[in-house]
Amino acid sequence: MVLIAGASSKPGQRLIPMLIQKGYRVRALTRHPNNLDFARSLGAKIFEGDLRQPETLLRACDGVEAVVSTVTAIGDNLLQEVDQAGNHSLMEAAQRSGVSHFVFVSIYGAAQNHPVDLFRIKHKVEEYIQSSRITYTILRPAAFMETWCARIGELVVSGKRVTVWGNGKNPISFIAAEDVARFIVIALEDSRLSNKTLAIGGPQNLTLDEVVDLYERMMRRKSIRRYVSTAQLRLMSRFYSMFDEAKSRFFEMSYELAASNWRVDMSETLRQYPVNLTCLQDVATSTIK
Repeated sequence: MVLIAGASSKPGQRLIPMLIQKGYRVRALTRHPNNLDFARSLGAKIFEGDLRQPETLLRACDGVEAVVSTVTAIGDNLLQEVDQAGNHSLMEAAQRSGVSHFVFVSIYGAAQNHPVDLFRIKHKVEEYIQSSRITYTILRPAAFMETWCARIGELVVSGKRVTVWGNGKNPISFIAAEDVARFIVIALEDSRLSNKTLAIGGPQNLTLDEVVDLYERMMRRKSIRRYVSTAQLRLMSRFYSMFDEAKSRFFEMSYELAASNWRVDMSETLRQYPVNLTCLQDVATSTIK
């Protein structure tokens, strides 16, 4: 039995059918059971629980061999309560229940002194997991195509002006949620990833300008582009930090995409763990549809 915490997340939704197709029994932990009707129809067991309520987690982990956490509450602005304290509680419940493997989906660049709170919190959870008695695997995916690229694609498709963060020239290894799910399956099945941390990215390092170019080619139209400098992004982050934490974090993360190193060389990883990585064009096709 595999317990998936964060089953409604982008990688979680893609992981469920993969595991069921391979014959795994799946238990999906969620605060919103109605959001997982598709998983129920595939044969997954839906367990209503909340990482903020530790008493629900022991029951969720009962009889489970492996736990996968793809949890993030960035949209609800509950990072301290869910991403940090909640994952700690889940890890404690897993240890008490005799779970043998814990797979944690972190974020590329997670670090103790990172300027963005999400990255610092993910790093703290990594440290907590590494100090546990359970075999673990930590995956550090780069930026999701379905989040950042799709945002640009929707603007191109609708004919609206496209906002590009920075100068549009910083290469980023955008990864599809489908591929994150594939690496989770590998982590569950391949002992070479036991007690390892693995950074994962997509098949190309694309700039934001190249992302816009791709959508424009597919739509056969040109867009008006508005470039927001890294200095402006920092100013907006500081401005919103006074009254809107979520918006402040968005602009800080946009700054990171525009200015930091998001290149991932996947050549050695793919040599060891062959995965046919999803191209942005495949994800863009679904966005356009």
